[in-house]
Amino acid sequence: MADIIVDGTSVISKTGSNVSLQNINTASFNGGELTIPSGTTRPSNPSVGSIFYNSNIDKNRCELYVGQDQWIPLWYRYHWMRPEKTSGYSGGTFSADGQVWFSENATKAPYGAVILNRVFPGDFIVIAKWGRDYDGVGMVYRDNASLNDFQSSSADGLGLYWGGLTTSGFGYNNSPAYGFIGQYPAPISSQGDDAGANIYYFKLERSGNTLTLQYNTDGGSSWTNFNNNYTATISSSNGVICGFGEASGTEVVPLTLISVLSEIDSCIYHYNLHCVGITPYYYLCCLLGINTAVNPYFIIHNILFYTR
Repeated sequence: MADIIVDGTSVISKTGSNVSLQNINTASFNGGELTIPSGTTRPSNPSVGSIFYNSNIDKNRCELYVGQDQWIPLWYRYHWMRPEKTSGYSGGTFSADGQVWFSENATKAPYGAVILNRVFPGDFIVIAKWGRDYDGVGMVYRDNASLNDFQSSSADGLGLYWGGLTTSGFGYNNSPAYGFIGQYPAPISSQGDDAGANIYYFKLERSGNTLTLQYNTDGGSSWTNFNNNYTATISSSNGVICGFGEASGTEVVPLTLISVLSEIDSCIYHYNLHCVGITPYYYLCCLLGINTAVNPYFIIHNILFYTR
């Protein structure tokens, strides 16, 4: 097949057995790959339904034009996930959007664990809320980390609970081995049997090559390190996966994803922010779905974006 050329521009070309569609409204197809327009400024006269990659330094996101000068950002949809379903897999149930895990519902094993459905290649902050006893919280890391490595195999016959690498779901049949940073019980090792009396907000963070585990009880801006294992140094090439587990039967507040911020995400994802009993400024941020516990720069950015 010869190339098809329109007005001097190739729109269909063939190289070997591959046929490429290109230069159609500045988007192009090459094999199974679609390339969309990108740049630091949005198109001046977009059509409804247009998709554009905004490479402006404070955005770096795909956007969908819906008319009337409105661009909707397209970003990663975070949710909890279980290991594969075998006789020892973690049970519990999820909310419809997958961002709340009810760990004591429909259990498949005495203990259980979930991970966030993202391998983070760079800086990030994950904040989640949980009220229960005997909980494990941590992160695993290595080059070429994969969500598919999350398996139900555990050194404890009762299941996974993120008490260490071999009870995290990443401790077996993985070469090279994962690194692990975490604590059980979290965040205070002596309070495992508090029967969920303490409801904690957990912050899992990567900054450069440093991982940190912290907590507080109000979701505010002041954080405290876990009392035992709270930091690790990793390689810049490592991907990181966040996990939570439990080894008992008392849950007062289910594991709830509050926010995720990473260096390649344009907006903070929020869920179930509590908007009562706070100042008008923070109330506005809360109604807009902005977690004021995270970087204020992104708070201002999001307010401008969502209210203009």
